Amino acid sequence: MKLEELDETLPNGLHDARIKSLTHDYEKATVKLEVEILVGLPDNSPQNRSRYRDAEIVFSRVIFCTIDLALRMRIP
Repeated sequence: MKLEELDETLPNGLHDARIKSLTHDYEKATVKLEVEILVGLPDNSPQNRSRYRDAEIVFSRVIFCTIDLALRMRIP
């Protein structure tokens, strides 16, 4: 399954997904993301709107992986 296909199968896509961990196995050429995926919908009750579920996404044949962290800080 391609990442775009995965995105289309989820209620909110990967919008607001939270990365919990990332593991790059160089020998197996895989990258594993442990994530929390938003599954609550705007029409759900208030307590279920912001509901997340744990998931794992594994990428195969990965030789190189980099992450750009865009940190935003508020300075009073």
